[in-house]
Amino acid sequence: MGVRQMQQDRKRTILLHGIGSICFFLCVYIIFKITGISPLSGFHTDIRLDEINVIPFWGILDLILTADGGEGIKFALINIIGNVLLFCPLGFLLPLLWERYAAWWKTLAVGAGLSVLIECTQLFLIRGTDVDDVLLNSLGALAGYGAYRIAGFLWKRFCFCFRIVPGKRWERAINRLEPWIYFAAAYIGIIAVGFYERNLYLNM
Repeated sequence: MGVRQMQQDRKRTILLHGIGSICFFLCVYIIFKITGISPLSGFHTDIRLDEINVIPFWGILDLILTADGGEGIKFALINIIGNVLLFCPLGFLLPLLWERYAAWWKTLAVGAGLSVLIECTQLFLIRGTDVDDVLLNSLGALAGYGAYRIAGFLWKRFCFCFRIVPGKRWERAINRLEPWIYFAAAYIGIIAVGFYERNLYLNM
């Protein structure tokens, strides 16, 4: 392989990684947006124990058993399936873009950790905190990882087209921190904008 071809391949990888990184950031932003971590709708400093469920599958069973008619069943299914599907893109993009997360348990750990962060944030919002959400979100991240593995099996080069191989020390440091920068930017951004909009609303 000539030097020019190698340069062209690297430029293509950088482009694909950049596009994938934008998709990853949007994915994280949408997760935070849909799960409602913004303090705009309500914020309190006390932890309300009656809004917390730490018993696995209790919330899921409650949703199914208390479903009243077709609309109730539809709401339960949307809630359960939605919690799974919401984290599928995360489980797919994370190992695709960064080789560090190519192991399934690392992707699962990040998905579960992100879900725990959301639930901990909801302790101070007008939303319930439920361990079942963490379980369903983690399942979604694992399903997304499964889709990534299938894609890699069907197209061998697929997994390598989006990954930048860092050479210098500073490149390795950036590559290591990159996904966490996206997590922090999306989280802090939504929280900060939420407080700003809440302050505007309260001072109207």
